[in-house]
Amino acid sequence: MKSTRVIVNRRRSFALAAGICSLLFGPAPLNASEGSSVADNFRKAFEAAGTQHFNLYNMLCPRIENANAGKIGQPKEARKESIEKAVSAKVFDNLYYVGEYAFWESSASSWAVDTGEGVVLIDTLNPDSGPILVEKGLREQGLDPQNIKYIIVGHAHGDHYGGARYLQDKYGARIMMSDAEWDFLAKDKRDPAQKPKKDMVIKDGETFRLGSASFTFYVTPGHTPGTVSTIFTVKDGPKERKVAQWGGTGFGFGGAEGEEKLNWFKTYVQSAERFKNVIKESGADVLIANHPGLDNTLEKNAALSQPSSGDSNPWVIGNDRVVAYVQTAQSCAAAGLAAYQ
Repeated sequence: MKSTRVIVNRRRSFALAAGICSLLFGPAPLNASEGSSVADNFRKAFEAAGTQHFNLYNMLCPRIENANAGKIGQPKEARKESIEKAVSAKVFDNLYYVGEYAFWESSASSWAVDTGEGVVLIDTLNPDSGPILVEKGLREQGLDPQNIKYIIVGHAHGDHYGGARYLQDKYGARIMMSDAEWDFLAKDKRDPAQKPKKDMVIKDGETFRLGSASFTFYVTPGHTPGTVSTIFTVKDGPKERKVAQWGGTGFGFGGAEGEEKLNWFKTYVQSAERFKNVIKESGADVLIANHPGLDNTLEKNAALSQPSSGDSNPWVIGNDRVVAYVQTAQSCAAAGLAAYQ
């Protein structure tokens, strides 16, 4: 009787394990429809990820029940390394990476678009890195930090808005977030002096234009209540590329449990479905993430400096693979939803 109770109490954990095993060794016999659904969604996520998005899969799917699954213990010097080893890069004619070193999960990304009428930043790193790396990276790429006009914050976690207040105060940069995310930021217990002052409110579906670039925003709640995902344009020689960024990734959900956690998974799945369709319709063939480990920033930027047999840019991955990134996240969330139902 004792072992039976353990099996019943841990049924969901075994369902998740069965899903992972089925990916590696073929489908295992599953009696419960709940288990089959979890396994099917794991399989779908794994297939969508392929090798290109495996880091995303590995971050999300194993952590449905254990938020620490697969994490590498970070040494005390990890944050210092993330800053000291950071290298800026010119990705397209007017798109620049000015984020952290890619190895540690705590590393965050920051992107700069030179519109010709000012620089637009997407995210501003951690409080200990944003004020250093954004200015340093822009100068390395021949851009003046004084020209930072707008900052798009995808979601109000400290590793993405961390440098915003500094840039807001020093350069008068305008900060953009959704209304729900400004509210979410207000509840953050971080020192108020580290948080940007409320400024511009992003509305779902609106397009913001500055100089040569346009940014279309979609409020995609799931990671946080007001996460914003963006489709924007960059220059690639005579071409105009469309770039997609999925604004928030993990399933922390602020420690929610029970029905609240189920609702978060449902919301995440619905937002991902919507943004997948947006990507398809936009024709976006470039993906950027808000953590450099998720889009292989380090490897792609290194490849940019290598001689190649053509004019291919490793950041151009095709519309279907951009869609597959969000599909991977969506399927992991769907597995979580099935596991908790």
